[in-house]
Amino acid sequence: TCPHGWNALDGEEGGNNDVRGTCWYRRHIVLPASFAGKQLVIRFQGAFQTAAVYVNGKKLGEHEGGFAAFCYDATAALHPGDNTVAVTVSNVQDTNIPPWDADFTFFGGIYRPAEIIAVAPTHISLTDYASPGVYITTPVVTPEAARVHIRTLVESPADAPAGVQLACDILDASGKIATSSNEPVTLTPGKRQEIATDISLPTPHLWNGRPDPYLYTV
Repeated sequence: TCPHGWNALDGEEGGNNDVRGTCWYRRHIVLPASFAGKQLVIRFQGAFQTAAVYVNGKKLGEHEGGFAAFCYDATAALHPGDNTVAVTVSNVQDTNIPPWDADFTFFGGIYRPAEIIAVAPTHISLTDYASPGVYITTPVVTPEAARVHIRTLVESPADAPAGVQLACDILDASGKIATSSNEPVTLTPGKRQEIATDISLPTPHLWNGRPDPYLYTV
């Protein structure tokens, strides 16, 4: 069960004797039949400090660094029914991976949540450094208007249709649609593509710190 760490006691007692070693996690996961034909991604929000992930005996990859999320495409390794996910995690000191020293315990383990995500074959990418695949900037913000620049990474298999609709909604703080965009996009099947969208938001309600922490959602 995640989150988990193996230094719950020795890491806090102040004896400078916390365990620095390697641990194996194993779990049987039964996937429903409805996952057939989906793209399957296994995502870890964090494991300290190095980790290697195996699904049904197949090694998906290794990750170095204890504070960043990481994920792997597990479509070819997973199947409906019983699956075995195994992860080896090590918090042995590694001088190639910062930080080398700090005023906190280097807890070992899968200390943040982990999940398997099933998406349609054509989908917003989840494997760009485990990001959401949507990147948002606001190059112009004035009381009169704001321009929201949205970059969306879309992946599709080689046999997917080229034509899709890309819809972007900007919601106000109450959850109502303030403005939106819906445009046809032609993809190159079998590749990851970046699609840029610019949306204008007239008379935006501007964020103003603690007095008025107003936020929109894309």
